[in-house]
Amino acid sequence: MAKQTINYQREQKRALRKKRFKMWLKNLPENLKNWGEALGIVILAIIIFFLFALPPCFYFWSLIVPGTMVDLCVNETFGDFVHELNVWTIRCLPWYARKKFMASLFQGHSARSYRRYFQKINYTVDYLKTVPKYGQDYIWNKGDNRDREMLILSGWYYLNKEQFVYLLEQGMYGAVQSYITAHAPAKEGVIAMLKKSDVPDVQQAIILYTEKYGLKEQGLLETALSYTKNNAEFQAKIEKAQRIKAQKSHIDKCKDMNEFANWCRKVLIEPEAQGSMSLQQYEVFHASGQKLSDEGVIAFISAASEITDQNAQTRLAKVFAYETLSQKSRSYVESSSDAQRIISKMMPSMLSDQQFELLLNMAEEKSVEDYLLGPYMPSANMLIATIKTYGEEKAKDLIVRCILKHKLEEMLSQTAFIEVGLEVEANGGNELAIILDGVQQELNYQLDHTSNVELASYMRHPVMYDRQLKLRFAVSYLLYKSKHV
Repeated sequence: MAKQTINYQREQKRALRKKRFKMWLKNLPENLKNWGEALGIVILAIIIFFLFALPPCFYFWSLIVPGTMVDLCVNETFGDFVHELNVWTIRCLPWYARKKFMASLFQGHSARSYRRYFQKINYTVDYLKTVPKYGQDYIWNKGDNRDREMLILSGWYYLNKEQFVYLLEQGMYGAVQSYITAHAPAKEGVIAMLKKSDVPDVQQAIILYTEKYGLKEQGLLETALSYTKNNAEFQAKIEKAQRIKAQKSHIDKCKDMNEFANWCRKVLIEPEAQGSMSLQQYEVFHASGQKLSDEGVIAFISAASEITDQNAQTRLAKVFAYETLSQKSRSYVESSSDAQRIISKMMPSMLSDQQFELLLNMAEEKSVEDYLLGPYMPSANMLIATIKTYGEEKAKDLIVRCILKHKLEEMLSQTAFIEVGLEVEANGGNELAIILDGVQQELNYQLDHTSNVELASYMRHPVMYDRQLKLRFAVSYLLYKSKHV
């Protein structure tokens, strides 16, 4: 009886579910309509909030805590969305609050605001690089010639032909040259320069344009020669500049080294074009018997600082190995931070004796010291070269620290040290004995006055006695060898 009751109840529940489902299907259109209205109300409420409620709130808090609202706009998660939603709100802020946003958010402001911020807050070329085109145009139109010159120095502003001619009319020849360095002016602008070719500064600008872009390539060579027909000296400069441009183009396009070798044997490459050669082309250039000029050496080293480190190291090493540097080139290497930076990057790798000697002559003393005390054990020839370059007194302390840094047994196993007895006997032992006494006194002084207590204690340890003898002997030999090689 109980079982029949349970089955009956199940049947009733099943029938009730079927009835409810049929009613739901019957009322589905009406239900969907109600749900759609509810969803539409929610969406409308969200739109109203973002368009009408949020901007006033954002504006209000921006007046009170502008810095906090700026942080909200630059938030990595949703900052872009908040900023885009409130661009017009930010534009309506008073200046004291708006300039806070302009310090971090360079886009979305009015052209007038960009100029005001430039004039009052950040009068720099770097700021102009962040200003959009419409803001730069406004600064050009409303600013003075100093503002216009700074726009050109930014390298991000393109002049139309009227603006370029304006620079010439105002006598802003420095700005003209700066613009040509970054961009090619229109053909009409070049013709305007040719019409003023009697002005020395304009002549320099024309030469710069010719070397960079070429007059012949733009169909302007004949025009240039006709405008300068009464100035043979300037015509010769134009022809040389055009030749430099042609050589640069050939160097850039020529990938066949056999063809390039034949060209090098026939053509004397201009100094201004030499810096355009690749490392492989420079090898061919050197094999042809040509040498880099001072301008070529400087351009080559400057270019080396702009390419990958490995290529820079190889290129610099080749220049040092192949060229006999003049005093001008040597002074440039010694004073150039780029050249010294590249030289310092050569330190982590093991150098040959020849490369080390080049570095001794070219690098700062700190770079040489870093190498001698670095991970690679220098050869005896390197230490001898150090003494010859820096002198005995100056090099002695560095060599002592170098030998202490590396394994004495390995250093003393080099051929130069193994044959020391023969060298001493052949060149006179009395002089070496005198040097040995001086070196021993130097080492004793270092032991007594070293600031490195740990090193001093280590060297005084009994097990170091034999090593100290080897050390004194090694330094003595190096000093002796440096005077008799």
